[in-house]
Amino acid sequence: MLEALQALSAATDTPLPEIDKLVEKVEEVKGATKAALRAEAEAALKRLKAVDEEAWKKVCRVDATHSI
Repeated sequence: MLEALQALSAATDTPLPEIDKLVEKVEEVKGATKAALRAEAEAALKRLKAVDEEAWKKVCRVDATHSI
């Protein structure tokens, strides 16, 4: 929705600074969320490796037939 408003703003040469600020904030939250999820996943993989290295190897294996 916000991207559509930005496109309309650009097409009509009508500045919408409030929408631009909202889009910026949304992108910041998305970035922070991705970083937090990655950190959680890395911590979970470390725990898995510590208790079951074979399962860790299976989860972490990436080849032509498996993907994460």
